[in-house]
Amino acid sequence: MALKYPEKEALRGVDIEWHFLGFDFSHKRSDRLKVHEYASLSVPPFAKIKDIAKRVLNSKPHARVLQASTAARFAKDDVPAFVKRDGVSKDFFYQPSRPADYDFIYVGTMDGTRQLQVYLSHWIQHFPGYTLLMVGEPPAYLFNRFKKHPNIQFTGRIAYEEVPYLLSGARYGLNLIPNRSPYNIQGSLKLVEYCAAGLKVITTNYAWAKAFEESRQARFLKLSPDLSNFNPASVENYNFSTPDVSDLSWEKVLLDAKLHLIPNI
Repeated sequence: MALKYPEKEALRGVDIEWHFLGFDFSHKRSDRLKVHEYASLSVPPFAKIKDIAKRVLNSKPHARVLQASTAARFAKDDVPAFVKRDGVSKDFFYQPSRPADYDFIYVGTMDGTRQLQVYLSHWIQHFPGYTLLMVGEPPAYLFNRFKKHPNIQFTGRIAYEEVPYLLSGARYGLNLIPNRSPYNIQGSLKLVEYCAAGLKVITTNYAWAKAFEESRQARFLKLSPDLSNFNPASVENYNFSTPDVSDLSWEKVLLDAKLHLIPNI
């Protein structure tokens, strides 16, 4: 939660202040537009208290940008609110088809909230003939525990522009989101990117993933809590259906948003 406000000189001549919050105690001005964006709900501990504090203590902007999951908690006054969907870069849709370099891929956060050591321990035991690419920066404890296994490869931090190509070399995309608030009600951009790349999706079983699957008439393999269905037979024999998500390309999202200036700022 960054409290540091830009120096006045840095804001000279600026027409729009776009804050990703966090907290912002500065007052809005009549000569520039102030936008507050809440990209996600606060995380434990004391997640609800943190969100209440943000809503009560933050100054009023001219407008807010919210995700569907944050709208109910932050759109509680007369400030105009725009609910947006995550967009997917066109690069995820147009990668050339090529032979699979690895069977499974995981992209994204590897911190302790994901409990990845549980899934990786299970995967090593049950998928000895398969390969897994972990894309992102692993914490030391996770890397040190699994680096000796030749069928697991960690990329470390990479440029976001490299992710579409890596996805195009995999068969199955792993979406491992904790089934607890606020994670289970927030959208998973990585799952949408897996779909854009045409991967078969294996996901933990939680509210947003189930709603997205149903709304798209897709079929994802949803993992049971004890991981009893996370084995080669279940994966290879599952009737996957990856949905069309072309309407979530950034070009389409921005066109549909019909963005316009807010009058009388």
